[in-house]
Amino acid sequence: MTATWFLFVFLYASRGQREKIDSRLFQYRPEQIIDGDAAYWLGGIYALLGDRQRALDWLKRAVALGNVNYPWFQRGKNYDNLRADSEYQTVMAGVQQRWEAYEKELDVARQAHSPQSSPSDSIVGVEIPAPAPNPVSTRLVVKRVQRTYQTVLSLVAGMDSNSLSLYGILSL
Repeated sequence: MTATWFLFVFLYASRGQREKIDSRLFQYRPEQIIDGDAAYWLGGIYALLGDRQRALDWLKRAVALGNVNYPWFQRGKNYDNLRADSEYQTVMAGVQQRWEAYEKELDVARQAHSPQSSPSDSIVGVEIPAPAPNPVSTRLVVKRVQRTYQTVLSLVAGMDSNSLSLYGILSL
């Protein structure tokens, strides 16, 4: 399944057009998925379609798999219709706690690896900086991909079928 395929899934879900979504998508169950990002996105599809319980099940799976990107979850539009739901709020409170604990742990790691010079760090008066820490590079890349994906999705959702065809996104 390609990125284009998922774009159409989100487009159809945002329009409430479940019948246009490939039925294979609805065969997946949360316990079958081992990728926290995939679980989050699948939950977003169900949330857009108004299927509260399945959306929450997928969101819980995403969190159980370690996807606790609280800032992204707060900004993402796919779960907007669940924000007032008490079960959703409970899940998000847990996500926020885990995110804040993660940030504190990261701050400690940054401080422990901050560049500090000592006499052994210089050769003939030239200081050699300590290597920069790279504890979250994967998460940063994932965040950038998610932002790009959300931008493309919002652009596509705002286009009519003539524009989609013009850009080669939809063949009529």
